[in-house]
Amino acid sequence: MILRGHGSKLARMLPRAVTAYLSCRTQGEAAKQLGISPNTLSRWSRLPEFRAMVETVQAHELRNRIGSGFLATPVSIPLAQAKRRLLNAFAG
Repeated sequence: MILRGHGSKLARMLPRAVTAYLSCRTQGEAAKQLGISPNTLSRWSRLPEFRAMVETVQAHELRNRIGSGFLATPVSIPLAQAKRRLLNAFAG
């Protein structure tokens, strides 16, 4: 395997790369948003520092959802909509 560069791009882009990785639907879409090759993002996503940051962000998001009293699940969304409909029916 021939390595090019010296790894400074990952250190510089790590927060943006993790954000794109978690928010885009595909790695290809995330790579395009970052202006890097999909192969580069795939390689970065296997690195321990990248995985650690992904896990930290996911844990933080989960704590925020639990702390707000609402953890979106496939069941909770229809229940919230049904509750809103019932409240609107009694109010109107």
